[in-house]
Amino acid sequence: MKKYDTYKDSGIEWIGEIPEHWDEIRMRYLGFLYGGLSGKSAKDFNQDSNPNNKPFIPFTNIYNNTEIDIENLQTVVINENENQNKAKKNDLFFLMSSENYDDVGKSAVLTEDVSEVYLNSFCKGFRITDKAVDSKFLNYLLFSKPLRHALMIEANGFTRINLKIDKISDLNVLLPPTSEQIAIANYLDQKMAEIDELIANAKKLIDLLKEYRTALISEVVTGKIKVVD
Repeated sequence: MKKYDTYKDSGIEWIGEIPEHWDEIRMRYLGFLYGGLSGKSAKDFNQDSNPNNKPFIPFTNIYNNTEIDIENLQTVVINENENQNKAKKNDLFFLMSSENYDDVGKSAVLTEDVSEVYLNSFCKGFRITDKAVDSKFLNYLLFSKPLRHALMIEANGFTRINLKIDKISDLNVLLPPTSEQIAIANYLDQKMAEIDELIANAKKLIDLLKEYRTALISEVVTGKIKVVD
């Protein structure tokens, strides 16, 4: 991997040096945060026959993914003239509450066009208004160790770990030129796909080895294979 020609001090201890031509800026200047569903009770969810059913992004879809899986949505009743925030393509979503520090503040990005979809009440959405910001790059950036650490240390709680909305707005992020953001995001997309394939293949091999282990035990203890001392 090549390095950039020149670097500068970011002025942020936990980030250190950054490429000379990159900028450092707070999230609040890139867009705005909005809330998920409000005023809903248990009876409003998963009513299969209700004509007012609308899809929403569940907590687990953000927890389990880097990019929102639009095949893994749930439904909620949204009545006519009801004032609820709709999610849009390129929005980011944050887990504002978790059972542990490792997951609080985790993000996922919506990369596909959707006609109408909402967000669960336990998360916050972030809509980018700065056209120079690539949503996939920003989401990958939020997965970096320095930024994950920056959010984790701001969270607090006992039985539930919670993150205040202003901690996301005040978060310092790094921005290269837009063309570099897109190139970085595309590179990481490719590498993540390669890693995911390796993991899938490794899981298949582990399953085969488990099957072989079980079969071997069965064959030996039932006398199908003779063991010579």
